[in-house]
Amino acid sequence: MESSQFSVTANAKKLADQFTAGKLDYAPLSPDDVSHYTNSNNLKMMSTLTSAYIFFNTSMGDTTNVHLRRAIAQAYDKHLLTQSKLKDGAIPLNGLIPKNLAKSPQGVDYRTDTGNLETYNLTKASQQWAIAKKQLGTQHVSLTLLVADNNTAKVSASFLKGQLEHNLPGLKITIKTVSLAKRVAMEAAGKYQLVFSTWTPADTDPYNFLTFYKTGSQLNITGYTSNKADRLINQANSNNPAKRWQMIQRTERYLMEKEVPSAGVFQAGQAYLLNNRVSRFSISPSGLVNYEYARLKSTD
Repeated sequence: MESSQFSVTANAKKLADQFTAGKLDYAPLSPDDVSHYTNSNNLKMMSTLTSAYIFFNTSMGDTTNVHLRRAIAQAYDKHLLTQSKLKDGAIPLNGLIPKNLAKSPQGVDYRTDTGNLETYNLTKASQQWAIAKKQLGTQHVSLTLLVADNNTAKVSASFLKGQLEHNLPGLKITIKTVSLAKRVAMEAAGKYQLVFSTWTPADTDPYNFLTFYKTGSQLNITGYTSNKADRLINQANSNNPAKRWQMIQRTERYLMEKEVPSAGVFQAGQAYLLNNRVSRFSISPSGLVNYEYARLKSTD
């Protein structure tokens, strides 16, 4: 029987150094470290089902303005973020529901079947920004972006700040970095304007993503409430597979194109180093490693 040894640390750079020194067979990488291993055949990448969003506080402050939310949702280049900053297998998330989660009754991936929503579009973003400023009665809006204290969140927040301030002149973004536990507590209390947050689904039912915005849902950190949205969400929970699929699509389009309580940022990637002597290494779609099934190549 093969034995296993583990090294646990929050310092990804240290793990990568230990891998290079031959002390580890597997080491996850942070976005800052990926570029150092671009030419290595030990570098592996994959996209996961974990999705990253900007959530808007729809209960108070300037972010109650739907035109401001629409402007922000279309004013940052997700492809540039994933390919030039994260570089870990992440892909743009154009909508609420990620790719490779579920297939239609006809066998088509949900994201492919539904199409892209909230895409990067400076023309539309600028139009919505002009309306927002007029309705808010100001040429300058200052917002705080709340993020957890981890590398991916900080890289993403810095990128979003630069893009939003450049593409929406007059908008100022201040980044507030706190521990993950404090960010979650502040989300739950509604003590934020914008928050960068991720979610990993427990199953493959796209309907569960809609409950982010159902009135009274514990997942509804935005405070968003709408009688129409509640009706659509309820109708989407149909026992008829074809009707259920169509209603989930209709509800997502309404939420993401009309109301915009959140904006998709990316579908998270996972970059890691893997020793060539490993013959089998299982990572679930959610990004969790199943070490039980890891195997090394035979030395016979």
